[in-house]
Amino acid sequence: MFPKRVATWLLLASAIVLSPAALAQDKIAAIAGLPPTTEWKRHLEQDILPFWQTPAALGNPVGNFPTFRCNDGSVYNPQAPCTEFLIAPIGSAARSPGNTSA
Repeated sequence: MFPKRVATWLLLASAIVLSPAALAQDKIAAIAGLPPTTEWKRHLEQDILPFWQTPAALGNPVGNFPTFRCNDGSVYNPQAPCTEFLIAPIGSAARSPGNTSA
């Protein structure tokens, strides 16, 4: 009987805290905090698409997507690491000893 009573109280408390009015206010605040459309478009065109509109993005063979990519979109090469991997913390996966995945 005790667990049922606790569940009832938890349900009642959550109904009070998560009232429709409170949820609506949270939703409005969340939407207001989003970046403008122009920023999303810039992010897509300048930050995301350069990584996915290259043959390297498809993997070799196709479907074998590279785990690590350099800031310029090229596939990480452990024999000639790009600068951002050279300055990465020693504990990072790309610099771990014996890591040969690209």
